[in-house]
Amino acid sequence: MIIWTIQPKVWWDTLNSQGLINLDRDKFLTESTEEAEFIKDYYLKSYDWMVEQMRLRISSYPSDQSLLPLWGWYQWDSSKKKTPDLRHYRNLKNHVRIEFEIDESLVLLSDFETWHFVLNNWMLRNDELDREEPKPSDEEKIKSWDQIFNLEFFGPIDTRCIQATFWEIHIDQVRKVKEFGGSNIGNK
Repeated sequence: MIIWTIQPKVWWDTLNSQGLINLDRDKFLTESTEEAEFIKDYYLKSYDWMVEQMRLRISSYPSDQSLLPLWGWYQWDSSKKKTPDLRHYRNLKNHVRIEFEIDESLVLLSDFETWHFVLNNWMLRNDELDREEPKPSDEEKIKSWDQIFNLEFFGPIDTRCIQATFWEIHIDQVRKVKEFGGSNIGNK
């Protein structure tokens, strides 16, 4: 399976020199980067939920229990636009798009749009909420989030934005690396 991930260039440098990148939870959460602060403040519970889903749904996961998922794209805009368009990320400086091949058993695919229900702690429904209906319990709401893995919940898969989560990238998986505003800096 081909996946693309957008990462800081320093990650590519680390992957290139050490042969592996992953995201250690404790190290990441002690960083004072804008991204780390944002995730700590707003999305850590959602990320923890995704970690649990990956442990349940992926056939193999690392023995290091302190990892957070890495994120990428299986299908950025639709089946016709699978590769992330770097113009969309033009405000990011010193980033790269890494294209790599990974065994599908090591990846958890989910619908990008419905993932926002998890991020916002909303009930995921495919029908209009009846105003008279009682508020769902937290258990019902969390159970509804399983639908993010139904890649055709809101339409045919070839029309959807499909994200990918995985634990790590190995250098031998990399097919191509493109620096923002630059040329390819790594090819197989």
